Amino acid sequence: MTHSREGGFLAVAAFVLWGAFPLYFKALAHVAPLEVLANRVIWSAFSLFVLVVVLKYWNRLLPIFRDSRQMLSLLAATLLIATNWGVYIWSVTNDYILEASLGYYINPLFNVFLGYLLLHEKLRKLQWLAVGIAAIGVGIQIVILGKIPWIALILAASFGLYGFIHKKITVNAISGLFIETILLFPIALIFLSVLSADKLGPLVWTFNDWLLLMATGPVTIIPLLLFTAAAKRINYSTLGFFQYIAPSILFLLALFYYKEPFSLSTLLTFILIWLALIIFTIDSLHYKKYKYKYVCQ
Repeated sequence: MTHSREGGFLAVAAFVLWGAFPLYFKALAHVAPLEVLANRVIWSAFSLFVLVVVLKYWNRLLPIFRDSRQMLSLLAATLLIATNWGVYIWSVTNDYILEASLGYYINPLFNVFLGYLLLHEKLRKLQWLAVGIAAIGVGIQIVILGKIPWIALILAASFGLYGFIHKKITVNAISGLFIETILLFPIALIFLSVLSADKLGPLVWTFNDWLLLMATGPVTIIPLLLFTAAAKRINYSTLGFFQYIAPSILFLLALFYYKEPFSLSTLLTFILIWLALIIFTIDSLHYKKYKYKYVCQ
């Protein structure tokens, strides 16, 4: 099997697992979202610690801890990933999976706009068109439904800014996430200890609850490992096209499995976002082809 084909399979596996997360977190819907988040942080930290030991990453971590600028960046990334995880868990357990999928559909377009705002990157005409159509789609939700799709916007913004920070620092995904969960670890532990002292949370969880909560660590890490392995085997631009798998699975689960309400205005919003993504993808493919042709010449 060629590296590119192997990378494709790994990427598909990673995004399918991310897309299937609602099935897992729905099984914990009776546990408070903040408790699930705290457990996800704690058990992810344990899982990553084992991984760091096995891969002998300690030498990679020490220079990061000594670099105050990178640590400040990772602290900001920590707050963003905690927000992203928390809002995602809340949206799944409170039947807002459709809006969560909208957030991850918007994310690549948000990233392009982020590049324009923070990196002063020039947007091509089709990119502007895609961003504009996506903005109209979000505007429809605000005008017709009279509410801001805050779940979608927070998920897109937090994940986009998280990716932006990691783009600016020289820290690999495993080391970065390990430090982020370590920074969150004491807060999560204190939070659960307070709940325990009040005879809530951990004291009323069943054996199955404990198993599911402990497994949030491996469940979080396995797709990341697959994604990291895929990124080493295929071009990052190619990898980006696989990212639509996860929100598509979310959309299908919400609509056909969990039967979430789906109004005409919501459909119109999704159609506009999909149209924007089609334009964005066509532009990306065309630019990539043109750039390759120019380099070859």
